[in-house]
Amino acid sequence: LTFTYTDQPVNLTWEAVYSRNPNTDKIPEMKGLNVISPTWMSLADSDGNINSKLISQSYTKWAKGRGYEIWPLISNDFKPERTSGFLRSTSARETFIEELLDISLNNGFDGINIDFENVFLEDKDALSQFVAELSQTLRQHELTVSMDVTVIGGSDNWSRCYDRAVIGQYVDYLMIMAYDQYWAASPVSGPVAAYDWVSSKMDEIIQVVPAHKLVLGMPT
Repeated sequence: LTFTYTDQPVNLTWEAVYSRNPNTDKIPEMKGLNVISPTWMSLADSDGNINSKLISQSYTKWAKGRGYEIWPLISNDFKPERTSGFLRSTSARETFIEELLDISLNNGFDGINIDFENVFLEDKDALSQFVAELSQTLRQHELTVSMDVTVIGGSDNWSRCYDRAVIGQYVDYLMIMAYDQYWAASPVSGPVAAYDWVSSKMDEIIQVVPAHKLVLGMPT
């Protein structure tokens, strides 16, 4: 695939939407922001159906009126069994990709942010295959494709399940979740994202994914 990059950096914020969309009248000006990723969609079942009930046309209209691009997030709900069944089914992947494309075009989205986490290590290659198929379809319609991945290292389900070098060939951007060095249930205390740790982890991933495809995810 041929990728086209702009000189403008990606300054994205996720809009966490759990049960209802926010009142946009109460959202202040966000200087420097150019992309918003509302958490609107998820994998509903292993057959590839999508839960998209939270999509808001009024929110999209508001965002575009502010000059923001909309790259809605679609997750796997962090369900490894559901995700495994989905990834291993050609028909389920096709259903998902076709539905996501229709949703994106019908709602005027500019891109998609893939957030598949807690994936079985044995599904690593299947995950890469799915991302390749999805990216090729969406990019044919000029939709930007980004995917959230953790830093290299860590557990099987949360880090080793990503073949970053392969995935990086197909997506426009890899959003590096450079946080949770120590987490809420960590057996020992420590920083969420120490400077030296973030720097070393970004140095590692730059060895396998071109730097111009990386977006640093920062905790706030």
